Amino acid sequence: MVNKMEYRSRWLFVAGLSIVILNRVLDQVSANIGAPFLSTPLLMITAVVLLSVRLFIVSLGCELKRVGIVTIVLGLSLASWVLSGQSYLLVASLLLLGLGEIDVQDLVQRCSVVLLLVIALFGILQAIQLVLYGDAPGSVVREGGRLRLSFFFRHPNMLAAYVAMAYIGCASGRRRFSGAMALFGFALAFVSFLVTDSRTSTAIIVLYICLRLALRDRGSLTRVVKIGYLAAPAVFIALAAMVAT
Repeated sequence: MVNKMEYRSRWLFVAGLSIVILNRVLDQVSANIGAPFLSTPLLMITAVVLLSVRLFIVSLGCELKRVGIVTIVLGLSLASWVLSGQSYLLVASLLLLGLGEIDVQDLVQRCSVVLLLVIALFGILQAIQLVLYGDAPGSVVREGGRLRLSFFFRHPNMLAAYVAMAYIGCASGRRRFSGAMALFGFALAFVSFLVTDSRTSTAIIVLYICLRLALRDRGSLTRVVKIGYLAAPAVFIALAAMVAT
């Protein structure tokens, strides 16, 4: 009975997570698309309600000791929300505690793919606006005249961070890191750098791909750790140079 309830309530978790992601994206782009009313706390409240119901159903199948731990974690998260006014810790706790038997890798991959598609859509819309009206809200011009597009996000660096997060989510959802995924990552990092001129996010994507390829090809985590220890100074110098220039 409990297992059936857990299975049937998975839509609550998926819906809650989707609303959380939607809220984060709208919070970034609402002002620049001329619709600040879209950044409303109502979305996050709805997500908290859905995730709370999901957590209650999952808790029905847990041992009393685990229910006690869940209660303590949730209580601390609620206290943080009341004292700070920020719901990040509460939402994160609800998501982690309410997972149940959900396939995390598959869910993260699907959400990341959708996020990349949404970012691409905003990019197309901003490109059209730039061509027709010569305006790109949220974008920044570097010294020297380099235009850094933001795809309506608050800042180009935020756009690049979301791109990096979405790619890592897509790649993490795959049990085997393929060469095609690596090439896609390099291409995405290149395009992201051209659009946003964000060195940090580009470096993160490239470093992630290199680590995944090393883990895949070497097959031995111990060997990779040893190689990483020896190569770490060169890697960090290269990343520092990439970020600073």
